[in-house]
Amino acid sequence: MARLLGADRERVCAATAQQCRSEPTSSIENFSEAPYNPRTMSRDYDRTLGVVEAFTVVCEQCPSGAVRGVAERAIEAAKRGGPGILKEQAYFVLTAIQGWRGDRASQVHRSLSEFIEGP
Repeated sequence: MARLLGADRERVCAATAQQCRSEPTSSIENFSEAPYNPRTMSRDYDRTLGVVEAFTVVCEQCPSGAVRGVAERAIEAAKRGGPGILKEQAYFVLTAIQGWRGDRASQVHRSLSEFIEGP
């Protein structure tokens, strides 16, 4: 799958930033236009990431191209299927990141696990 480009990437990045600040929305398209920059992302590894934010972090920071591809497909599926498909996609990404190690990887793993288990 091709990497996200232009407007799609900006929309996903905006979705990620907004999800961190607010309650879940009814559609992935309803997020604000706030910028997301992985280079300036907080080093607070204890914070729970939003599910779309976790997908984006995998796309930007995971060293495995195959795993990044899974996360990119999850974002695309979420754009097409909306919030109802996020748990399934979170499971796919969680399974794919099993070999990724480090503080950020642990944060993503914990965040996706919590999302899948739900309240």
